[in-house]
Amino acid sequence: MSYCFGFGLTRPAKAPVDLCTATTATYIAIEAAPDRADDLAAPLTAAGPIVAETEPETLFWVALRIDESNFAIYDIFADNSGREAHFAGQVASLLNAQAFELVKGGWNDGVVANVRNFDILAIKCLQYRKRREPCRKGWALLLLLFGRAIQSVLGNTLQCGAD
Repeated sequence: MSYCFGFGLTRPAKAPVDLCTATTATYIAIEAAPDRADDLAAPLTAAGPIVAETEPETLFWVALRIDESNFAIYDIFADNSGREAHFAGQVASLLNAQAFELVKGGWNDGVVANVRNFDILAIKCLQYRKRREPCRKGWALLLLLFGRAIQSVLGNTLQCGAD
C-alpha cells in the first residue's frame, strides 16, 4: 500500500518552482471520522491539481496518508499572503464543506485546531535541467526530508513509500 499521495507542484510546468523564496510552511494533521478514511482520501488525492491550478503562491503542497485513519497536509509558501490565499482557496473550501462528515471533530476541532505554522529558516533550492524541467529527484528528496522531520515529531508512525 502506498501512503504518499496528492502531491502538487503548484506552479505551471512552464514556470519553474522557486522554493528559494519560501519563508513559511504549514502542517495540518487530520484524523478521518470512523469508517470514512477512504472517503477522506479521495478529495485529498484530487486536491493536488486544484492547488496547482489556482494557488500560485503555494510553492509546494502534499497530502499524506500516515496510517489507515490519519492524514496530513504539508504546504510551503513564499510568504504569509500565500498562506492566507491558500486557506481562502478552493481546496480549503471543499474540505470545510465535507469536514463535518469526513473528519473526526469536523472543520474547527478536526482541521483548524491542528494547523501548525512554521517559519522556514533555511531551504536547499532544487536544481533544474538545461531545458528548465524540474529535477524529479529533488522533489523526491524534499518529500523524504519532510517525512523525516515529521517522523521526529510524530515518532515512528509516518510511512512514506510502498510497503
